[in-house]
Amino acid sequence: MNMKGQRLGSTASLMEALRCQMEKMRKKHSQGLVESANRVRALEMQAHENEMQRRDLNNQLHELKGNVRVFARLRPFLPSDGCALPDAAPSIEVRDDGESLSIKRIARGTRGGAAPAETFNFRFDKVYEPRATQEEVFEGVSEFVQSSLDGYQVCLFSYGQTGSGKTHTMQGAGSE
Repeated sequence: MNMKGQRLGSTASLMEALRCQMEKMRKKHSQGLVESANRVRALEMQAHENEMQRRDLNNQLHELKGNVRVFARLRPFLPSDGCALPDAAPSIEVRDDGESLSIKRIARGTRGGAAPAETFNFRFDKVYEPRATQEEVFEGVSEFVQSSLDGYQVCLFSYGQTGSGKTHTMQGAGSE
């Protein structure tokens, strides 16, 4: 029985040592978890502060550029526009700067002979050519979309007479 008692005593002391080791490991891991949780909270706060700064800077950028901007998008010519004629010349020309265009009004004959053509020049914040893709147009207005997601009031407005390309501007050619 003495031998059993010694084994039980040795087993009990071994178990106590293991229990102490496990308690130390639990405290160490608990401390690591607390440190990790504190680090996550600090990073979340920093991310929130950075997001608020991004929103403020984005809003300031809009105000510097002007809260109202005007973009022009030309739709491709349709067969009914009469541009398939062999001697037809385009009456709208987008300038290389991407911000201006000119419209040429072809003069019709008058009683005294042919009147000269008139050219009208217009300037916008951005002009999209007929071959511009929906991706290019979205890239131009994406900052407005981001502002609306940030909680600012935004309005994108497509304006023009019937057949001028409002649907084309908002939806594209359908193959894009």
